[in-house]
Amino acid sequence: MTPVDARPRSWDACALMPPSLSLAPEMISPSDARTRLIRLQAERLEVLDAGVDPACAYIDHLDAAISAARTKFVTSAVTAIASLRGGLTAPLLG
Repeated sequence: MTPVDARPRSWDACALMPPSLSLAPEMISPSDARTRLIRLQAERLEVLDAGVDPACAYIDHLDAAISAARTKFVTSAVTAIASLRGGLTAPLLG
């Protein structure tokens, strides 16, 4: 069994469904990124409160998702601030 075959079938896209349209990672708004980060953090707390072993793979997956969401949030916020600043005054050169 290859690693691809080891994935649960629920993760595979249905052949009959058209591909979903998603925004490019650069286009996510800071508020959407923050909402996703908060939801992931809340999910992690709920799982730990439910008594799930902190060393399980699910918690590791949540931690990785939280880290990625935090990076997207910070990146989108900094980009939005830079765009606003560039729109108000001349862009920085150099």
